[in-house]
Amino acid sequence: MKRFLTLAFTLIASFSAQSKSAEDITVIQPYVTVTKTAQLSAFVYGKIVNNSNKPQVLTSVTTSASTRVEIQNTDSHSKKAVVHKLENLSIPAQSSKVLEPRATRIALLGLVKPLETHKHITLKLHFESGATINVNVPVRLSLKDAMHSPGVIPIPINNKITH
Repeated sequence: MKRFLTLAFTLIASFSAQSKSAEDITVIQPYVTVTKTAQLSAFVYGKIVNNSNKPQVLTSVTTSASTRVEIQNTDSHSKKAVVHKLENLSIPAQSSKVLEPRATRIALLGLVKPLETHKHITLKLHFESGATINVNVPVRLSLKDAMHSPGVIPIPINNKITH
């Protein structure tokens, strides 16, 4: 009986750890840009904010919008930008990490279908602590595309994270 109770407690504790949400982490103004039919990748930008008193480590990202997702960093110190896959992304306590072009970003590789303006995709961010958060990411025109579209003015999007 004691073994059964120990096993039951271990399973419950394991399930609780797996379903943890990261309440102290928010994603501010996430967005991904529109893609064309033959385009196989897209990049997610925004700002990940850690309001906790402990560093948080983003270990992976998943989505149904692509077959693979990578956390990447671009080294633009050389003449040609070099992209590096990161194993994780550390967000210091009471701090944030900006995801922006030609820097750190989330890469969606092997898009399942083109990303269309005014639609959304959902990302699931997985942290070293076992916590996960779902982020609703709007698809919008890039500034470059908006400049070439008559009558379109890109508007900053404030989007809160869903738990």
